[in-house]
Amino acid sequence: MKKIFMFLCFMFYVLCFSEDGGMGLSPEKVEFKMNKNSLTKEISVINNSAEPMRIEARVLPLPEYAKDRYTDLSKQIIKISPSKMVVPPGKVRTIRFTLKDLKDMKPGKYGAMIGILQKEKNPQTLKIDSETQGNVGMQVIIEKEVAVAIIGIKE
Repeated sequence: MKKIFMFLCFMFYVLCFSEDGGMGLSPEKVEFKMNKNSLTKEISVINNSAEPMRIEARVLPLPEYAKDRYTDLSKQIIKISPSKMVVPPGKVRTIRFTLKDLKDMKPGKYGAMIGILQKEKNPQTLKIDSETQGNVGMQVIIEKEVAVAIIGIKE
């Protein structure tokens, strides 16, 4: 039983911390002036792996440590397009986000996060045979999420 546990821990470590190229984002932070009623910005998603990558984009609230410096924009109208896509191996795709109804906002610094979630294509099931315990099954699904900070200044 101890050997099985150690093997499962090792496999979990390998699955969590090994990289196969993975996902890249550019830019890592988007800063803009909020001097128009609406504006659109872009984030490039780069697939550095040999497999197609399914992703989902969503608006995330500001982390706690940033709430004293910025007003949370995640409650505003932020539209992401497309919110779901497949990025082919070695290719770059663009996600656009649009902020609307900015003219009535008070002067200040605003922020939010755009989360890019990499969905697992085929969840893996690991089977281990043991003479004393029979079959032990485990399914590991790893989803990686990277966030891009968006920061707006209203003067």
